[in-house]
Amino acid sequence: MKFEQVYSNEKVEVLPNSKFEYCKKGQNFNINHHVKIEVLSPKEEQLDLAKYNKNENSCVLYVQVLNAKKYQNYLLMGDAGWETEYAILQDYPHLKVDVLVLGHHGSQHSSSYAFLEKLQPEIAIVSAGFNNRYGHPSEIVQARLKELNIPLLSTINNGTIQFLQHQNNDLEINKQRDTRLWLKRDFSD
Repeated sequence: MKFEQVYSNEKVEVLPNSKFEYCKKGQNFNINHHVKIEVLSPKEEQLDLAKYNKNENSCVLYVQVLNAKKYQNYLLMGDAGWETEYAILQDYPHLKVDVLVLGHHGSQHSSSYAFLEKLQPEIAIVSAGFNNRYGHPSEIVQARLKELNIPLLSTINNGTIQFLQHQNNDLEINKQRDTRLWLKRDFSD
C-alpha cells in the first residue's frame, strides 16, 4: 500500500517516502463527498509542546458520514484527556456526537463526566486489550457512562467493531465476536 501523505502528532520515519504534516485544528478532508473529516485538536500553537505531552496533542478527529441515517457524527479522541476535552467543549459548544471513541483507551484521566454529559453520544467505544496492565477502560469511566445511560462497546468484549453502511444508507454495527459462535465471549461480571 502506498501512502502519499501522513498526518500525525508525532513524526516517525516509518514511511520515509511520504509527505508528513502535523495534524492541527482546522484541517479538513473530504472523501468522495460522503465523509467529512475535521481535525479539532491540537491547536497549531500547541505543536511545539507535542514532544513533551503527546497524549494531549493527539489528533482529535470529527468524522461525519453525510448520508447516513443513523450514527452520522463520530468523535475520535485519540489519547487526549481532560485538558483537550475542556478545550473542545469551549471551542465547539454545539458539537453533535453520535459515536464517541473514548480518549486514552478509557483511562481515568479522560472521558470526564462534564464532557460525556455535554456530548451525550448514543454510543461510546473503547479500544483496549483484555487484561491490559493499565486496567483500561477504568471503572470510573465505565461508571460515568452507566450513570449517563451511554452504552459502551469495547474491543475487549466485542473484538473489532465496524460500522457498515448499506445501500439504503443505514449503518449497521458489526462486532467481530458476533460473527462466529466460537468467538463469543463475555468478560463482564
